Amino acid sequence: MGDQPNLFREGPTRFASQLLSTLPPDFVVRHQLATKSPQHILLTTAVITTFILWLAQYFWAKLFSNDRVELHYGPRSVGIRRGRRPSTSDGAQIPGESRVERISLLNLVRTSCPTLYSSQNRTNVFKPIWFLFNGHLQTCYASLYADYAGNKVAYTRELIYFADGGNVALDSHDATLTEQQKSDPETPIVVVLHGLTGGSHESYVQDVVHEVGGRGYRSVVCNFRGCADTELTSAQLYCGAYTDDARLAVEHIRRKYPRAPLFAVGFSLGANVLTKLVGELGDKCPFLGAVSVSNPFDLLGSSRALHRTWLGRNLYSKALTQNLIRVFKKHSSKLSGTDIFDAGKLLKARYLYEFDNLLTRVMFKYRTVHEYYRKASSAQYIPDIRVPFLVLTALDDPISPPEVLPYFEVYENPHCIMATTKRGGHIGWFEGWFRTSRWHQRPIGEFIGAIVEVGCEFCTRGVCGLNGL
Repeated sequence: MGDQPNLFREGPTRFASQLLSTLPPDFVVRHQLATKSPQHILLTTAVITTFILWLAQYFWAKLFSNDRVELHYGPRSVGIRRGRRPSTSDGAQIPGESRVERISLLNLVRTSCPTLYSSQNRTNVFKPIWFLFNGHLQTCYASLYADYAGNKVAYTRELIYFADGGNVALDSHDATLTEQQKSDPETPIVVVLHGLTGGSHESYVQDVVHEVGGRGYRSVVCNFRGCADTELTSAQLYCGAYTDDARLAVEHIRRKYPRAPLFAVGFSLGANVLTKLVGELGDKCPFLGAVSVSNPFDLLGSSRALHRTWLGRNLYSKALTQNLIRVFKKHSSKLSGTDIFDAGKLLKARYLYEFDNLLTRVMFKYRTVHEYYRKASSAQYIPDIRVPFLVLTALDDPISPPEVLPYFEVYENPHCIMATTKRGGHIGWFEGWFRTSRWHQRPIGEFIGAIVEVGCEFCTRGVCGLNGL
C-alpha cells in the first residue's frame, strides 16, 4: 500500500498544473496563481464552473422556455345553457330542430379557449420574446412599444354628458364588420376600459379591438374623463373607486343597442373599475361576460408592494405620478377653480400615493389615502359577481404582484376563472422572435367568442341563460 500513489493528493496537483499550463503566463503571474495550493485552484474552478452552468441554464430557461397558462378555479363552476342543433352523420345541422344542453363555464373554457387550456399543453403557453425575459423588461417595453406601434383601428367618437356637467368619450369601432353585421341589431358589443391616464389610442386596447373586430364584434372604448384628448368639462377627474361614469356609459350603449349582447374588458385601473362595477351590479349586470386584465385588485397592498423596492419607487411610481401630473396640468384651468387641494404641492408630488393623497382622496371625499385604497380595491367585490368572469394576469407583474391576487375570492365564486402566466409584466405579454406582438388579445377573444357562440345564438329564443350547478 505504501508504494501506491496518493490519488487524493496527486489528483488536484496534476489538475492544477495542467490548468495553469493552459492559461496565459501573464495572467498566472498577475494573479499569483502559482503560489496557490492545488486544492484552492480546484475549489475555485469548481465554483466558477458551477456558476457558469447555472447562469447558462437560467438564461436558456428565460430565453427559450414556454410558460404554461395556469387556470385557477373553485370546485363549482356556473352552468351555461346552450342550444345545439342535432346533425346528420356527415356533420350537417338539421334545420328547424334544436335541443338545450348545459355546460359548465370551466368546461366551456377548456373546450373553446385553446390559448388558456390544452390537454397536451401545446397551445396554452406564452413564450416571451427573447430579449424581454422578465416582468420589468416587459412592462418597460410596453411604454416604448406604444410610440411606434401605430394606430391599427379607426374610431367614431361620441361624447356623452352627465348631470354634473362632466363627459366621457365613447370611441366606437366597426370598420372591419360587414354591412350585414353593422346593421344587425344583435351584433355583440365589447366595452373596453383603459388603464391609468390611457385611452382608446393605447396599443393594448387597439390589439383587443382589432381581435374582436376580426370576430365580427363591435367595440366601444369608454375613455375616462379628461383622457384621450377629451376636454374636461367638470371639476372632477376619475379614480379607481368611481364606477358611476362607466355604469352610465353602459346604460347609454344599452339604450342605443337594446338587443346587442354586451361584454366588457378592463385593463389595470380600468380592470379595477370594471370588476368593482360588475360586483356592484350583481344579478343586474348587463354583461354576458367580462375580462379583467392586469388588475391591481388590492390598491393598498399593491401600493405597499410597489414602494417596497427601489425600482418600484423610482421607476414605476414616479412614472405613473408624472403621467397623472400631466393630466392635471392639461386640465388645470378647470380644476384650479376649487380650493380643496394645493396645486403647488400637487405638482411636486414624487410618488403615486402622494398624488392620491393630495388630489384623488380629497376630490372623491375620502378621509385618508389608505381609506381610498381600501374602499376602491375590487377584490372585495368578486364574491358578488354573477356573470362569467375571466381574470388574466402575469405573476411577474410589478404593479399587481402575486400577493394581491384574489385566489380565495375566485375559488369561492363559480362564475370566476383566473388565468396566470409566469411572465408577461404589466399589460405586456410580448412574444415573437424579431418582431414583437402581444399575446393577451387571443385569450380575451377566445373567451368572449366562446360565450357568444354558446350563449347568444339562442338568447332571443328564450333558451339562453346562466344557472348555478
